[in-house]
Amino acid sequence: MVGQPGQRADRAGAHDLRVDRYPAQPAKSRSFHRQNPLSIDELKLSASLDGRPILWKVITDDSALKEISLRFEDNEERLPLYPGERALLEYGYFVGVDKWGPWFERSVQCPTRRLLVEIRLPARLAHKVWGTVRDTLAEPEKAIDITRTVDGEFAVFSWKAADPRLFAVVRMRWELTYASGRQAPSGSEPP
Repeated sequence: MVGQPGQRADRAGAHDLRVDRYPAQPAKSRSFHRQNPLSIDELKLSASLDGRPILWKVITDDSALKEISLRFEDNEERLPLYPGERALLEYGYFVGVDKWGPWFERSVQCPTRRLLVEIRLPARLAHKVWGTVRDTLAEPEKAIDITRTVDGEFAVFSWKAADPRLFAVVRMRWELTYASGRQAPSGSEPP
């Protein structure tokens, strides 16, 4: 992140953590999440600013949506970002396969020089992963190049950008195939 002129930042705005188990079937997905709500505890949310753990606050707590504000402070002091200052903001969370659909979407909400979007899927499964980025609502989606690496029991799929546009939307989708050859449930097809 880069501190903006004339503004002291004490938080990183609101981050939507949204699940949609059946993205191609909205009514089925809403019913599923009402019966199986996503909890704050199961997210295992972690956040840091320049490697230092920071606090976060829940703004919205719905069955399929958690809106989180990342606070630039810890239990001891505030850690504001002043104009022109740079800091590395990292955060991560976990959503089990029982709640997650076959997609991930991230909107660029803060001015940044670098953005890394990463998903970790079980390495024991076969994967088909693809993604798009849309810089503005008026522009069409463009395919993105996704890198695959292996980290122990996980296949890690990542995409990075230098100087991404503010409010650009990155979307990743995937299909998984179990060892038996049976395809995992999917809500969309690759382009």
